[in-house]
Amino acid sequence: MKFGNYRFSSNKAILFALLFVLCFTLLGYSQQNVFPQENPIKTVGILMGSDLRTNKVNGVIEGLKKYGYEENVNIQFRIVSAKDRIEDLPKLAQELVKQNPDLLIGTGEKEMLSLQQAAVDSQTPIVFIGVGFAEELGLVNSYAKPGGNITGVDNYYLQLSGKRLEYFKRLLPNVQKVMVLYDETVTPSGPTIDFLNQVASQLDIKVIPVAVENEVETLEVISGINSGDVDGMMLLCSLLMESMTDSISPLIQEKMIPTFGVSANQTKKGFLASYGMDYREQGIQASRIVAKILQGQDPGAIPVEAPARVDFIINTKVAEVFKAEIDPAGFACASEFIR
Repeated sequence: MKFGNYRFSSNKAILFALLFVLCFTLLGYSQQNVFPQENPIKTVGILMGSDLRTNKVNGVIEGLKKYGYEENVNIQFRIVSAKDRIEDLPKLAQELVKQNPDLLIGTGEKEMLSLQQAAVDSQTPIVFIGVGFAEELGLVNSYAKPGGNITGVDNYYLQLSGKRLEYFKRLLPNVQKVMVLYDETVTPSGPTIDFLNQVASQLDIKVIPVAVENEVETLEVISGINSGDVDGMMLLCSLLMESMTDSISPLIQEKMIPTFGVSANQTKKGFLASYGMDYREQGIQASRIVAKILQGQDPGAIPVEAPARVDFIINTKVAEVFKAEIDPAGFACASEFIR
């Protein structure tokens, strides 16, 4: 048999045909195993107490792309927000658990406690983003070896609060009386106040802790501050404090109270400075843990992670208002300036 410029015997032609068929058969088998026609989509349920946590969620979705998870391709997200109605979290958590997702994410302490309770009879893995005192809350057995089905990214609630007081002193060397506003329902707040008192004694500062339960009470406290009562104010991290940023900012500006917060958003809205981990960055960091679990790793064997990056942000426009009291050397530690 002649084919182009080549000649084949009939036996060779038959062998060639068999090899040709075999190659296509093997190729089809290989493709079937590497690229399955029906690739099951992973489902991740996410619980937020407020839409203020949205950047954490965006960070998770963005970060997971690096590990091959594309939304609506091989992963889908069921995102539920309580819209600041914290009392709704337990019910929302139960609804998420009933949907039987492959993994759950809690974006804060109250969200995590609600998910833990709702999933008490489930082995669904749960990842937390920005929760302090996870071990003390009973979420994990230890930070190094969480055990169980929960792990995540810690927010170093206590440690960062002490650092905020230190940076406050660097910016305003003459500050002596600092009111510390905090949500008393947040678990780490009590130990943190004790820790702040220790830090304050080394900085020659008197801490004036004030516990609040809601927005009305918080605004009443700030409105009642008279000239000379305090040299500055600091807020501890909580969903309550975050949700009141727009209400607090006009008051502290009116009363000329330099205020130290926990987030870039607070600094943008009129706080003097903040020290904390960006929400989007928290989500991106947590995405690595989420990917590990979705790929089959045991959450109980994945250590709780410390914040990978913490930013010290200063509002230069607000700093100008207090320029007579501010030490420019305090600017040297800042990682970002907002005007």
